[in-house]
Amino acid sequence: MENIINKEEEKINNTNNTILEETLNTNKKENIRKRKPKEPMVEGIFRNLEIPGSPLTFSFSIDKNPAKKYTLIDGEKVTLPLSVAKHINNCKYSVNKAEIDSRGIWIGVHRDEVHRFSFRRIDNLMEDA
Repeated sequence: MENIINKEEEKINNTNNTILEETLNTNKKENIRKRKPKEPMVEGIFRNLEIPGSPLTFSFSIDKNPAKKYTLIDGEKVTLPLSVAKHINNCKYSVNKAEIDSRGIWIGVHRDEVHRFSFRRIDNLMEDA
């Protein structure tokens, strides 16, 4: 009687182990699919347009990784991840200016965007990152 029970328990354990292994293999495949390729690095020159000559220190996180601290010095050549370079070029604010016609009548508001910083790629100076 005990032999029969032991054999049944072994079958159940083997089945559970097989299911567990299949689940682990499936999770590994899903994790591999979710991983993104390593982000390309770009080389360029950083410019502080807001306060020329001043360094810029900021933290930036790619995906859900811990934030990395960057210190960029105005006019220096640096190598950064592409998303950081794009972030630098997207730092801007809007300035609203009233538009007045020749008779002095207010006709609307004109919005200008003022860029705070610039990152110009060295390999392609004609195009922003």
